[in-house]
Amino acid sequence: MHKIISIIAFFLLSTFAAFADQGAVEINLGAFYSHKRIWRGALIWNAPTLMAGPSFTFFNHVTIAGPNLTFFHEIQKGNKVSLGASYFEDNEPNGPVVKFKSQEEDYKNTRSATIDTFIKYEYRYKWFFNTSIEYHKDVKRSEGSYSYIEFATNLIPFIGVGVGQGFGDRDNNQYVYGTGAVGGMTHTEYFVSYFKKELIWDGNLLLKYSHSKINKKTNIQADRIRGNGSQDQFTAGIFWKF
Repeated sequence: MHKIISIIAFFLLSTFAAFADQGAVEINLGAFYSHKRIWRGALIWNAPTLMAGPSFTFFNHVTIAGPNLTFFHEIQKGNKVSLGASYFEDNEPNGPVVKFKSQEEDYKNTRSATIDTFIKYEYRYKWFFNTSIEYHKDVKRSEGSYSYIEFATNLIPFIGVGVGQGFGDRDNNQYVYGTGAVGGMTHTEYFVSYFKKELIWDGNLLLKYSHSKINKKTNIQADRIRGNGSQDQFTAGIFWKF
């Protein structure tokens, strides 16, 4: 089985490389570090990890990155619409990943895997302001709905700050936060980021620090949160385009 998978992977990479030579495919290779994993304000994995892997963009409209598929189109300069689907699970990180600290699965890792569909609109004005709004629908487990709106601005080139607010119905919030959660506002997130292009070998660097807080006391006391409603997260990523 492993030989078959290796042959298929080699064939796909060779095909992507051939398309890339024709300008039809953009290949990205990236490495991403996170000191913990947070999802919609909920702590999922309280240990640092480093993950690496490729992503592929076809004809500047379709991106495949791990278990995520996205179609996107720039309506006009600064206006982009995306829609897609992603696979989600809260288990111990696996695949091409380095774990810097041992961690056991517990009450935070009891969600059944699911498929999330989404549509997103983004607006950017030059280099110093951007906003986005997105809507998500679980199509496999909770069948819940979730939306998120974000505003961000660059204080100076490369350094940005922003705030985001999430909203979910009861089905979504019980899947995310656990038994006892109620619908309404989910979490508020504040963040500061640094983005730098043209590093070694034309790489790009992204650093981000965020602070998130679950909004409702009822959701903070839900089964998968248990009072731990405020989280800080640091992430770093570097990636190259081919």
